[in-house]
Amino acid sequence: MAENLRKVIGAAVVWVLQKEGYRVLVTSVGATHVHVLAELPVDLGEVHAVVGRCKAKASWAVGIICPRLRWAGGGSFKWVRDREHQMEVYRYILEKQGTDAWTWNFRNAAPEKPKRWKTMPPQAE
Repeated sequence: MAENLRKVIGAAVVWVLQKEGYRVLVTSVGATHVHVLAELPVDLGEVHAVVGRCKAKASWAVGIICPRLRWAGGGSFKWVRDREHQMEVYRYILEKQGTDAWTWNFRNAAPEKPKRWKTMPPQAE
């Protein structure tokens, strides 16, 4: 995935989660993976529905310039066992996704509502 699309996709995912009232701690978007550490429902069916809405909004935001964006079915969802595990996951998502990954964490300003890009978005800051 083009580096300048990663910010658009990541911001859309974070925006949907926050809009729906979920606490998001950290997110990263790399060339082939999106990682999110967030408080989501316990019910796995609900988690799949929430993630589906995130994927739909991200696809919509980049759809005109990236119409072939395809998401893997399902995804991997892992429970955080304790505070130490939470911190390990947080650092992994924020620091271990490579220099070209777009990252966001709770200390950053909330992303703006996604817009449908009609031309290539500006380079990520």
